[in-house]
Amino acid sequence: HQSTEFTVTAIIQQQQTSKNYRQVILGSERQWVLLLRGINEQASELCFLIYDQEGNQSYLNTGSGNEPLLLNTKQAYGIAARLTKNELLLTVTHLGSKRQLQTKHFVLKEQLSTWKQLQQPAENRFVIGDVDGTARFQGLIDEISVWTQTLPLETIASHFQATAPDAKLEQLTQQLATQQLELARLQRPLE
Repeated sequence: HQSTEFTVTAIIQQQQTSKNYRQVILGSERQWVLLLRGINEQASELCFLIYDQEGNQSYLNTGSGNEPLLLNTKQAYGIAARLTKNELLLTVTHLGSKRQLQTKHFVLKEQLSTWKQLQQPAENRFVIGDVDGTARFQGLIDEISVWTQTLPLETIASHFQATAPDAKLEQLTQQLATQQLELARLQRPLE
């Protein structure tokens, strides 16, 4: 009876959301799913869905207890889930200029009475952006990485520091967008 420990990371950018709108990021079918749950039109909360032996779902919402892990639409984030026998760690890193890492810990023995299924080797398919083929992720999912070990928090943080966009590039991109809007305004016919 071997324990399953792993870390998954991805870079995501959600284009749209709404209240309680759920979007799958990735997961192992019928075992666990990392997903976003819409809070309003501008932000979603990072959640973890886990299945018990009978296939019933349990949500681990980052909003329980202290502040939820929120992701705004149209912004890039590095997300990670690190799962051990007793703990789930979810992290969100905004890939803007600040690159702030936020974390949320769940002690699984306290959260779930049906934790045994995930300690069995996964025999189900790995899913990205959808669980059953009926929906698709509204945005971008990129640079998915899966480790068959738990990575230290420092390694997760440095992983996203390396992938975060350069501040000068962001500034130039913003300037270009502003200039394109001004050009479009100037090219409009006079009324």
